[in-house]
Formats: sequence, C-alpha cells, structure tokens
Amino acid sequence: MTEVLPPPRRLELPVIEPTRETPAQITTLQQEIRELARRRKAVVLAHNYQRPEVQDAADYVGDSLGLSRQAAKTPADVIIFAGVHFMAETAAILSPTKRVLLPDLKAGCSLAATITAEQVRQWRAEFPDYVAVGYVNTTADVKAELDYCCTSGNVLEVIDAIPADRGILFLPDFFLGAHARRMRPDRRIEVWMGECHVHRGGVWLRGAADLRDRPGGCEPRGRHHRLHRGNDPRGHRAPDLALHHRDRDRDHASDGADGAAEAVRRGRPGGRLRLHEGDHPHRGA
Repeated sequence: MTEVLPPPRRLELPVIEPTRETPAQITTLQQEIRELARRRKAVVLAHNYQRPEVQDAADYVGDSLGLSRQAAKTPADVIIFAGVHFMAETAAILSPTKRVLLPDLKAGCSLAATITAEQVRQWRAEFPDYVAVGYVNTTADVKAELDYCCTSGNVLEVIDAIPADRGILFLPDFFLGAHARRMRPDRRIEVWMGECHVHRGGVWLRGAADLRDRPGGCEPRGRHHRLHRGNDPRGHRAPDLALHHRDRDRDHASDGADGAAEAVRRGRPGGRLRLHEGDHPHRGA
C-alpha cells in the first residue's frame, strides 16, 4: 500500500520590521505615491528585496540592473528608486537626462562599501596588464575604473570574451569570484576579498574551499586581496585557507551618503564603463 503523506506545512516567514501603519493607511499612502508620481512624470522602481507594501506602490519590481534598464525605456522625467546607493547611481548612468531620487540616503550596500575607486587604481597598478572586471553591485566611482561591468548571470560570458592570455582582476564579491575561479580554473583571476555582511554568514568556509584549489596553493598576492593559509579572521579553522582584507567588517555605507547623493543627481557615467547584457529578467508590477 502506498503511504499518503500529509501536504507540506506552509513556511511562515518572520516580519523583520513591522510597520506602524494600518492596512488602510498603507493603501492611502500607496495611492498618494502613485498620484504624485503621475503629476511629476515619475516612474517608481522597487527592488526585489523591498517590503511588499513598497513593491505594491511601484511601477516595476525586479533586480537592480533590470530596473535601471526598464526606467531608461520609459518617457518618465524622474526615477524614484526604492533601493540602495549603487542602484540609483546605475539608473543615473543609464538615464543621464533623468533626475534620480533615492528615498533613503542612508540605504547603503556593505558589498559596494568594501572597495573604493582609489583602491581599484592601486590594485590595477600592481597588475598593470590585467583586465578589471567588476560586479554591478559597485559604486559609480568604482565602475568608472573598470574595463567591464558584469552581473552574476553573465560573469562567465564576460570572462570568456577576454583573451585567454590576459589576467583578470575581479571585484568586489569574493563569493562570485570564487565561483568564477571554480568554473574557469585555467584563467588567471585575482579576487578582491569583498563580501555582503548578510551573505557572509554560513557560506564563508565553503567559498574559501572553492578558492583553495589553485596552482601553488593560493600563495599571497597583492595587498588587501591576499589569500593566506591558517585561521580565518574570526578564529575558525578554514581548510588550509584564511582570507584577510581591510574592509571585511565595514557596515553599510551610510558615511558616503553626501557623495552618493551627488553622484545620483549628476549621473556620472565614468570613462571605460561598459554594461553587458545577460542580467536576470525583471518583472513588471
């Protein structure tokens, strides 16, 4: 006799930050936002990570680059981006004639905060013949120092498009860099030791193991992106590898709010920046 199993129990997700508004008040606020956006000829974008009530007030919901592309296609004069600094900057890069508004200037990204434009220049000086490839989750100032800007969905395509005899500097996400090294073991890929403080927990040692299998045992290279054997910065024993970099404990980039806001207003496209196709598709609200 076949055993009939009960249906799986629905997982109840916790409410991270309860609202003080009632459902009726939220509905009223959403209506006011839509009306103001219509009068200002604005398009409202909300990242996938935003709260449901924010997403419900938006014209489009999706990933950061997909939203910026969508906004560039609209006739809107103003872009309201419910996201973080680098997302609004990307929207300004793709829509240089539109005004971009960021609702919360304290909304930073700990991954984007792990590297500055000056650090990119210093790193490139150490590897002058290497090609610099950066994840889209970076500031506009950092993007301006890159040769290529990629997404998690097309990073391997970008690497494959670079001549095989050229080394690659990948920044700032250590985990995405570990993935690129694992999938392209024959390529010379130097990885910046940046990370999102949220994604760091639970996957650090697994990512370190991915980076371990390199010719020469991952000997130290460069300054803030060195790979060392031994213990990790928190005292846990990693499999023959520990990672050290200056900015691993930086929090959200709220200290750069003024500069980021100016970048959003001006929309600095940078010098060698090239945005590549292949990002995950967005969904319309």
